[in-house]
Parts: sequence; C-alpha cells; structure tokens
Amino acid sequence: MAAPIGGQNGIPASEVAARFIQGFREDELEIRVGKTEDIYRSYLSNPAEALKMMNQNRK
Repeated sequence: MAAPIGGQNGIPASEVAARFIQGFREDELEIRVGKTEDIYRSYLSNPAEALKMMNQNRK
C-alpha cells in the first residue's frame, strides 16, 4: 500500500508501534518517528527550504 510513496524503504512497523506506545505512556500529543523530527525542526526554521527538500526526495 505504501510502495508508491517509497514505503518499502521506510520505518519498520514495530519501530513505529514502539514509539507510539512510548509517546502514549508519556502523554505526548505529537509523536514523530524516524526522520520526521528532523523535517519538523527544519520546517520550523525555514518552511520553504524544508518543503523544497521534501519535494526533491520524492523523485
């Protein structure tokens, strides 16, 4: 299902689940797994550049 967007190269479901459970236990409202935290921080500092970087990776 995620293959068209590169999902086969993504984060294992077990890692996502573990991070979700940790976040749930710690009452986190936002849980970012893998490179998502880096993209989020980049977006906060320079939205246009972060979006450009994300779009370049889609090719």
